[in-house]
Amino acid sequence: MRLEPLLLFLAFLLLDVSGMAPGITFGDSGELAAAGANLSVAHAPGYPLHALLAKAFGSAFPWGGWAYRTNLLTAVLTAACLAVLASALRLAGLSRLSRIGAVLFLGLCGLWRHSSSVTEVFGLHLLALSAAAWVVCRFPDRLWEPRPAAAVGLCLGLGLANHHTLVLALPAVLWQAWQRRPSGTKLWPGLAAGLILGCCGMACYLYLPIRSLADPPLDWGDPTTIERFIAVLLRKDYGSFALTVDGGASASRWSQVPRYLGFTFKELGAPASALALIGLAGWRRLATPVTLGFPVLLAVLAGPFFLFLGNPPFDSQTSYALERFFLASWVGAAFLVACGLQTLSELSPRAAAALLAVPLVSAGLGLRSWSMRWDLAAYDYGRNILKTLPEKASLFMDGGDDTFYSLAYLTQAQAMRPDLRLADRGGLVFRSPYGPDFRGLSRADKEGRRLAVETPLAEAGALFYSTLKDALLPGYALAPVGLLRKPARSGGLLPPDPWDFYSLRYSEPLLERHYRHRALVALYPVMTAARLAAQGKTLQAMSELSLARSLGPDVPWLKPVVGRQLEVLGFDAVQRKDWVSAEAAYAAVCELDPGHLKAWRNLGAVYWNQARWRPAAEALAKASGLAPEDRELAGLAASAARRAGP
Repeated sequence: MRLEPLLLFLAFLLLDVSGMAPGITFGDSGELAAAGANLSVAHAPGYPLHALLAKAFGSAFPWGGWAYRTNLLTAVLTAACLAVLASALRLAGLSRLSRIGAVLFLGLCGLWRHSSSVTEVFGLHLLALSAAAWVVCRFPDRLWEPRPAAAVGLCLGLGLANHHTLVLALPAVLWQAWQRRPSGTKLWPGLAAGLILGCCGMACYLYLPIRSLADPPLDWGDPTTIERFIAVLLRKDYGSFALTVDGGASASRWSQVPRYLGFTFKELGAPASALALIGLAGWRRLATPVTLGFPVLLAVLAGPFFLFLGNPPFDSQTSYALERFFLASWVGAAFLVACGLQTLSELSPRAAAALLAVPLVSAGLGLRSWSMRWDLAAYDYGRNILKTLPEKASLFMDGGDDTFYSLAYLTQAQAMRPDLRLADRGGLVFRSPYGPDFRGLSRADKEGRRLAVETPLAEAGALFYSTLKDALLPGYALAPVGLLRKPARSGGLLPPDPWDFYSLRYSEPLLERHYRHRALVALYPVMTAARLAAQGKTLQAMSELSLARSLGPDVPWLKPVVGRQLEVLGFDAVQRKDWVSAEAAYAAVCELDPGHLKAWRNLGAVYWNQARWRPAAEALAKASGLAPEDRELAGLAASAARRAGP
């Protein structure tokens, strides 16, 4: 029995390493690896404990790049979490078969497998939660005593120094402590011990101003004053309850409950969900001092209540970002799954044992959608950008976390291209070239400051942008150069086309499963289309845009970008009197956005110029229907219909 946690740890660690990413991946991976490598301040709330632990682990394990080391750290943390959870389930009175089964259902689900293979803060978050649950199960009747209370406080405090959402576990701990308190017990010694040790754990946040004063390469929010420190701590740039800066409109708060239940059912599967319900019904028959409220509150507060509180929108970007947050609630659900297995084993031991094969088979069948072993797409993306930039160039990034973080890792942790000057136009991620007061300026003053800094660089021919916009700098067109754009005046020379030197390695199953893969890989054909459009190759450019849409059908930024490029293609084709290409471009805009008045009108004009009166009448009638107050448009539609005849 003593070997059980160790064996589980080693088994899951081996599995984690076998599917571990070889380097950076999409998302926060590059930033967190860079923050660990050079002890920087990551995005709010800074994740100080993760940065310190990553630095210590990466220094003690000096093999491979920093991303490989921090990926390995995640593998160790998540494997340790499952071992600690199994030990907690044993302390709660659950049999070996039931606790191993619960750990298998949790640790082999696709989301857990994926999260165990990449650099993220959730491995440490889950370990802190499991450690707190272990203390609760070890001292279920003594949580008001100073030592157990101090242990729980330290677990939660350290966990909060990594991820704020661990505070949602506190009500479950307090419920257990209150329900099982011995009569006559003094509460204040335990409260004091828990509070003091919790504050000691959260003291890791002092890392933020201390490191920020040293001017690290990444310094989100520059938390060197009390005001800026609080802004970083409370995630003011995001909104304290928001998961991303962008996102669609929020829906009804109650719609978050079926959202959580649906995704949980999809990931954990029908057998685990059924076992959790059986465990919920049969918990009171279990000979355990752990109250039912403890696992239920863990599951509910870290799951549907968290969603109810933040009420995040249902767009694909936010939905994908949400997935990792469900893992903490599933730690609570694992208690119920274990109880369900134990209840079933009392009725039919063979049936309960047979159920252990379900997560094993499921993990094997889903291997290609969660294994990150050959995921090189984010690394290739960052390297491709570096290949695009000539010596001593300046790259200003106009949004895009994957651009920020992949380049932060490659240039700071891997020391590639020290000749480059990198900046983000928001003045958040890299050292701001706009001055220390930039973040406090008004929108208009910020734009003025940007122009003052960027215009001389453009005049010197050293400026490149990473952007999806068509214009940023007055007087300059943004010419496509590989994945980037370069401000250029008419007739100016551009660098050689870098596409032949690019590498793009991605997995179709990962593309299908993971939103961030789709959102980034779709950028390649979009930028290829921009290059072809600049060469007047309208139909080839449209083919690339169609490919982009097929790669990222649910990517929010893609539809407006593709629509805008198609409009430009149509306009340029009209200028050349290439009516076939113009028709194809405007028809594609109308298909993409049936409510696009201007596109229908332009399509009608293209048909009109070809004297194709029937389709002209139909297109202009569509446009007139979208703008019934426009009498001129109605007259054109009627005129085209008369010319078309009966």
